Amino acid sequence: MEKISRVLTGLMLLLCGMLLLYALLLGTLFQMEHRSYLAALVMALFPVSLWLLLSRKRSNTPSLWQKLGLVPSAALLCLLCLGVQLAGALPIHLQPEVDAGTYWASALALSRGEAVPNPVFLALFPHIVGYARFLGLVLRVFGRSLTVAVCCNALVGTLSGLLLYLLLLRWRDPDTAARAFLLWALCPSKLLYCAGIYADGYYTCLLLLFFLLVSLAERARPLSAALLGLLGGLVLLLVNTARPIAAVPILALGIWALLLRRPDRAAPAARGRWLLFLAALLVLYLPLQSFWNRDLEGLLGEKPAGVPGYSIYVGFNSESDGSYSEEDMQRLLTLRDETGSADAAQRQILQEALPRIRSVDPLRLFPRKLATFLGNDEGGAFYASPALSPQAYRVAAVASNVFFYAVVLLALCGLLRLWKDRCQSALLLLPLSLIGITLAQMLVEVAGRYHYSLIPILVLLAAIPFGKR
Repeated sequence: MEKISRVLTGLMLLLCGMLLLYALLLGTLFQMEHRSYLAALVMALFPVSLWLLLSRKRSNTPSLWQKLGLVPSAALLCLLCLGVQLAGALPIHLQPEVDAGTYWASALALSRGEAVPNPVFLALFPHIVGYARFLGLVLRVFGRSLTVAVCCNALVGTLSGLLLYLLLLRWRDPDTAARAFLLWALCPSKLLYCAGIYADGYYTCLLLLFFLLVSLAERARPLSAALLGLLGGLVLLLVNTARPIAAVPILALGIWALLLRRPDRAAPAARGRWLLFLAALLVLYLPLQSFWNRDLEGLLGEKPAGVPGYSIYVGFNSESDGSYSEEDMQRLLTLRDETGSADAAQRQILQEALPRIRSVDPLRLFPRKLATFLGNDEGGAFYASPALSPQAYRVAAVASNVFFYAVVLLALCGLLRLWKDRCQSALLLLPLSLIGITLAQMLVEVAGRYHYSLIPILVLLAAIPFGKR
């Protein structure tokens, strides 16, 4: 069984590496009409080379992080991450529009205890309410201003960095943990998204918290594993209320626990810990999801949509390459008017998606969607563009792409390191989740912003090539 799990682990790491490399090529070499992407990739080679050189360098002198210690290092990196975000995001003064405007208007209404605006639209896309409720609670406590929202984003981004740090303390060593936190603190697109009102930072932080709970359960007693599983169910429920991707980490955990994990011969009594963890997770997650749906029905005045019909419908739109289509949105709104129900409209448009699915050419559509999803990281600059000068936009887009390509290249080195180390720990949830989220995105509407949750996964992988186990 151990040999089989090693083979399957190697195949999974190979698939993850091929997916990242293919996306990188699609976004650069296969986009020669936009040579700025290839230029950004070339520029990314310099920081990658410098990173690898410094990582290989051996010195008897303790590093800065070793001198400071764990807690002071974490505090310093938290201050750096928070300061960079606030210094970069607050001066942008980005006004919420389109999706951000919907989140903002909903959060303001919820913070005042008022009826949400446009409940029909929210019933069609109930995941909007998850982040709006979180932000509404923050606004109610600290004041209803965009500055409070940006500061909240910065704190959530800093907490994500701290979670990266804690994860690598468990999986690697303090220097590697500090490098990952530092990389995350300097991520340009994170800074740009911080200026807007989007759910991506919120559910990404929760996803990292779930990974931390799994890492804690890895060495826990069965009862403690069950308690951590209950917490995991709560965390994934919160993830799903803001972005319906909770099934991906659940499946990733199941695949790892059943097929990729090294059998624990030293502690036979602990073999059932993952069964307990998963069982406890589902025991809490499933009822809470039903409760959330009933609560939404009371808030919105109708049953919220139970299937992502529109997202699948537009995801197989060859004319828009699986991206947003105004025509498809109008079709959904028409069905809502005809049926009088958000759930019925989403189910009807899912039926209408079937002919598209049968007729689509996946060899043409999926590479285009993958290029949109993972081919570059200028989404943050795009959404911030209304508040940026043309020159500032170009600088932000190039900086974001250079950083992103550098992290992808380093993540490929990290995957190679995992293969060489014959890693079979819960760290494998990172590439498994990356594969799962990417493949799931090929089936639904795609946008560059939706890969935000993969950036910290890439940062974690990028930091480990020369870390100590």
